[in-house]
Amino acid sequence: MMNERDYYSLGALVLTLIGEGFALIGIQGYFDEWLYYTLSVLALVVILWIWTLCRGVRFGIRSVILTKLLANAITPRWLGVLYLFFFVVHLGWLTNSAMSLFVPSYSFDDIVNATFICIAGMLVLILFFPDGREKKEKGAKEIIVSAMSLINVPRSGNYPDLNLRPLVRILQDRQINNCELLILRSDYNKMTDDNLSKSIHNVMEFLFTYTNEDKKLVPTLLSGKDILQQMETLIKKVAQIEFPKQKEEMERLKIDWTDPCDYNVFKSCHDVLTRKIKGIDDIKHRLVCYVSPGTSLVGALITLMAIDGDRELYYYSQEKDLDDSRRLMLVNKKDIPLKNLLSQALETLNAI
Repeated sequence: MMNERDYYSLGALVLTLIGEGFALIGIQGYFDEWLYYTLSVLALVVILWIWTLCRGVRFGIRSVILTKLLANAITPRWLGVLYLFFFVVHLGWLTNSAMSLFVPSYSFDDIVNATFICIAGMLVLILFFPDGREKKEKGAKEIIVSAMSLINVPRSGNYPDLNLRPLVRILQDRQINNCELLILRSDYNKMTDDNLSKSIHNVMEFLFTYTNEDKKLVPTLLSGKDILQQMETLIKKVAQIEFPKQKEEMERLKIDWTDPCDYNVFKSCHDVLTRKIKGIDDIKHRLVCYVSPGTSLVGALITLMAIDGDRELYYYSQEKDLDDSRRLMLVNKKDIPLKNLLSQALETLNAI
């Protein structure tokens, strides 16, 4: 599927080929006014570039693009393949023009014209190189990837110390109807469903006591529900306490789960989460990685998943003096030298 940027890239490529076609015909002596038409087409390319800037679509000559072209390291999209093909053609063209300087039978003026046209075409190809990444659709659904801590009543007996609060705080300032929680499901050290259900009942009773509701309603509320439905009910209850003005929205919150995994084994968590994400990582979904709930191992895994440039990374500050609404922190990945870190990591891996 082509986006707006792709159309501009395709247009620049077509204009470049038309301009070079005029030059080719003219240099061969079939068209006397070829230079005028070639420069006119070049002017159209400049106008197209200015138009893209006005539209907020940024094209520019970046070293990473030139590196990709020279290394043939482009994404396998037909438009990218076309750009690579014509870039290679221009490289050969430039080499031939340079070699022609050493052949006295060739006209120097023709060599200069051919070289100038070739360089201009290469610059356009580098400038308008199509973006290999898929752009997320407007209004793409947010998938919040997180984990879930042990389900226990806080030892202090105080609600603010409940370890499930950080999980739902990621929902603040979000459109609940357009987001979904994806939770890496723990096996809770091989805990049976019966014991896990008892823990859920205990925490639910604790929450009902905190909100001055009759805790005798808890068995009725959880009756007939399987273990996943009971955990969803618990999460929604905590979310409704944290965001009392959005009780109805929180009740409709969609929660999805991975297969159970051992939070103490990195590979187990990685394989389960990767398998789940693979099916939803597309233009209709935007992944938001949230590291606070769960163990440090799980936090490291979710941070690793957030390296992708299209994914946001959040954490919940442990600074208790901060107001709850200010403890949710977005990691600015631009402040982290990810390119250098990844390059060093790849070099190390290649050396193994």
